[in-house]
Amino acid sequence: MSGRRLNARLTALAITTVVALCAGLAVDAARAQDEPSSGRGMDAARVARDRDSLSVPADSLLMVGASVTPDTGTVGDRFVLTLSAVHDLDTALAFPKLVGEMLPFEVIDVVIYPTDEGPDGAVERRDVVITVFETGEHTIPELPFHAVMPGGDTAVVYTEPLDVVIHSVIPPADLEGQPRPRDIKPPVDLPRAWWPWVVAVLVAAAAALAWRFWRRWRTTRAERSVEEGPTPEERRLAAHVAALERLRLLRASRHLEENRIEPFYVELTDILRRYLGDRFSVPAIDRTTTELRPELTAAAIPEVDISWLTGLLERADLSKFARTAPSTDRALGDLGDVETFVERTRLRATTDDGHAARRGHAAGEEDDDVPVR
Repeated sequence: MSGRRLNARLTALAITTVVALCAGLAVDAARAQDEPSSGRGMDAARVARDRDSLSVPADSLLMVGASVTPDTGTVGDRFVLTLSAVHDLDTALAFPKLVGEMLPFEVIDVVIYPTDEGPDGAVERRDVVITVFETGEHTIPELPFHAVMPGGDTAVVYTEPLDVVIHSVIPPADLEGQPRPRDIKPPVDLPRAWWPWVVAVLVAAAAALAWRFWRRWRTTRAERSVEEGPTPEERRLAAHVAALERLRLLRASRHLEENRIEPFYVELTDILRRYLGDRFSVPAIDRTTTELRPELTAAAIPEVDISWLTGLLERADLSKFARTAPSTDRALGDLGDVETFVERTRLRATTDDGHAARRGHAAGEEDDDVPVR
């Protein structure tokens, strides 16, 4: 091969190599422009397993970066630590474990953004909210990113350390000497409103007066009711009025026409017992038929009337409890007998000289002017 041809080939190879290097640099610059620029940027140089035993393969894309905003604050302020990484789509990347690794900083929250995948690689980002409660200059240490390459190789990439300055919340003038607490403020006189107490007293007084008026009205009404009620003598005089009115209504009812014997006798005996109680003061409502006989005898009712009364009550008991119903004719006869007994024994008014003008009498007496209790 002639020397001229050899020189031409070497020249072409050199030109090709320069063009390839320029193209590679242009691609790297374009990738770096598309990546998030925060803090001190992506770091592809400090890559190793166990710090210095293994480098990232030359054909692999792996860059990490960290930044903190703001980098100056006071005790208890919140700072945002942004961690970002750019890597191949086939590379598995684990972000640093922050809990317990960043003392004296404390992790408050972590915001994970969706992975942005493109034709040249994947971009991942996380915002870590941190705080610190110690003054002075503090350093966020190097944070390791663990990666597994497509070929199975592993690598650890570290971020650059970041400095954060924390100031005290005490004013600088107080820091010249010993820190001291501020003086307490003097008491503040608050306006006092008296009208709620006045309203409360008036309401309580009105309620007390209303309660007393109601008690007095209730007592007066009860006393008036007692005073206006009928006297025992008036009840005796009016006993036959109520009894005869109820007997009239019972006769007008359809109990017997519809063969309702039991309810007929229940009402008939109730009328008779109430009349005995009002007219002769006999507690007939609270007594059985057997217990009633001594009470009737004590009321000076003739024996013939007592026998008739107990017989009627016993028939009524049989109709109610033994289901032995008397006939309709017998029921009508009992109704008439009760009406006759009430008319005959009613208490009549007396004349002014104390003698009876017309008095009721018990059965068996032929004279109308017989004494009654």
